[in-house]
Amino acid sequence: MKLQLRHIFLILSSTLIIVSFFYYVSAHTTYIILLITGLVTAIVSLILIWQRDTMRMKFFWTVIAILFALVQQMTEESSIRQSSKWMIQNNDKMLRDVSLILISKPRDLLLLKSDKQNSTMLFTAGEWNKITNLF
Repeated sequence: MKLQLRHIFLILSSTLIIVSFFYYVSAHTTYIILLITGLVTAIVSLILIWQRDTMRMKFFWTVIAILFALVQQMTEESSIRQSSKWMIQNNDKMLRDVSLILISKPRDLLLLKSDKQNSTMLFTAGEWNKITNLF
């Protein structure tokens, strides 16, 4: 069996999909770019395999694609959990600062992006900057 470019792209794009979930929380835009790129490339590669390979190879590479999908499903939760840990570790000080600000307020808070004017009245300019930098 000789690996063609379409086979290599199927393997690489499937790996890209699996890796994308490590960025789910910590770098969501990166996650979306990696996921969409991986999905599109994998689908195109699989279509090319179905069009050009022998029946035996079509079956083999379809099974490989299904196995990659199963691995992705099995590792998704732990990958997202790891992404959350990285985000918390990288933003620990900012999360603590915002937490202290919110705890220091005497009443229940409701922060709405759509009602920014009322939300900002509850905080000083410095507090509001720390809160908005987090989001």
